[in-house]
Amino acid sequence: MAVLPYFVLGPNAALSLAGLAKGPDRTTPTPREDWRQARVDVVIPAFNEAQTIVLCLASLLRQTLRPHRVILVDDGSTDGTIVSARAFCKQNGIELIAIQRHKPIGKTPTIKRQAREFDSDVEFILDGDTILESPNYIERTVQELYQGVGIASACGTVLPLRRRDRRSIAADAAVERFAENDTLPQPLRDEATTPMLLRGVTNLYREVLYLFLQRFVYRGQMVFFGTITNPVGCAVAYRRKYVAALFDLVSPKLGDDLTNSEDIFIGMGMLNEGYRNIQLTDVYARTVEPPCTRLIRQVYFWSSSFLQSCFYYDDLLRSPFRALKRWRNRRQGPPSGSRVAAPARVMAVPAFAGEAGVSTEPLGGAMLRTAGAMPAAPVPAGGAPSGGSGNERRRVGEAYRQPFGREHTRRLGRPVGWLLAAGAIEKVFFPVALLIMLLLRHWEALFVTIAAESAVALIALVLVTRGERIQYFFKGLAVVPLRYVLIVSELVTVGRFAVDLWITKNRKWRK
Repeated sequence: MAVLPYFVLGPNAALSLAGLAKGPDRTTPTPREDWRQARVDVVIPAFNEAQTIVLCLASLLRQTLRPHRVILVDDGSTDGTIVSARAFCKQNGIELIAIQRHKPIGKTPTIKRQAREFDSDVEFILDGDTILESPNYIERTVQELYQGVGIASACGTVLPLRRRDRRSIAADAAVERFAENDTLPQPLRDEATTPMLLRGVTNLYREVLYLFLQRFVYRGQMVFFGTITNPVGCAVAYRRKYVAALFDLVSPKLGDDLTNSEDIFIGMGMLNEGYRNIQLTDVYARTVEPPCTRLIRQVYFWSSSFLQSCFYYDDLLRSPFRALKRWRNRRQGPPSGSRVAAPARVMAVPAFAGEAGVSTEPLGGAMLRTAGAMPAAPVPAGGAPSGGSGNERRRVGEAYRQPFGREHTRRLGRPVGWLLAAGAIEKVFFPVALLIMLLLRHWEALFVTIAAESAVALIALVLVTRGERIQYFFKGLAVVPLRYVLIVSELVTVGRFAVDLWITKNRKWRK
């Protein structure tokens, strides 16, 4: 989920503060399409999720917007996941499409295949260890997805799945009926004491981190840039055609070996086209977290995927160096007589389509650049070709409007590129700075840095947890040691990425 490091005193926090001070785009959206007409497929990737798959499916039963299809992709489970899922769906009248693999091949092929082989409008990815706590989670994300054609993904707020959350949804009548069949894996089987305590440590840490990120950092990013760097991949609604087009672009060169975390790669691929990834604060999902003994490994996947995606989408990373050029371009406006869309209208043609000369060969260090033209001319809301007078076109308002296409990113960058550049700087320089102070035995500087950063983190956490401030102050204080262990672990991530990039040249990154 988190592509940012856990060091609070950094440029990303400054950008979020600037965004909150600036305020959001005030454009009133006038959607071109009605979200109520969208067909939604829920795709559930699962691997050994027998203890949670029933709870996941039960949360779908409570949704105010029922999906067109529910597709379970069992990635080689050995614990009876697909048996439990089929039994629960049969008992509750859910039409389930079950795909069972003989061995695990990862989540990326699942997303790609379902985007290509089904004809839904929305591909809703719901991990088998995740429950939708809000009954309107799917409805709200789909509704937000259709506020403009420039929105590629939408997700809600994600928090750890605690024991009491499991018990709450297990009290649902459908789950209780299922539990009467004791021949199947039960969703409430308690863990042994040691694993439960190890997972509890992670839940405590992640609860603090997620609240800080989603209520402060991501909220500021949404206000400032209209997007976050990537959606939270365990419960996210995608425009299916956009996902299919992205895989059509990258698969010839990369296959399924994208990065160590597919949601980060997909999210940054959408940003590269000028699309946006939306996060909502009014709907919630909860997901199972690993025990703390596996936390460093999971953080490695996220952080390395961020760096790998920066390598692939390096034009985004270089956006700050093109800020002056973008400013001049806005000042000059479109050339006289050109058919560039007015700010109040949107391109109705996906930027992935209709673009000539697409190449996935390396070009100046990037794998995913285009040598071709801009996307096809904008299509007005009525579907008529662009070229009539302004009075003949219906104007469609969309907040944070920007031109689509990789060519625009290559020439002028994107404002959201500041987030990626700031994240890359923090990933590399903060852990290195701590290491240098440690090696040089600058204990006073090290102590002051840790104390100041921890104080700012606690203040920020207290400010975003209104009504529970005392509780979260002590929770935030308790996880400081773990936060710094993970900061130091970033040195391994950066080192391994550098070796892959410049020494072994092994770029077959895959989760």
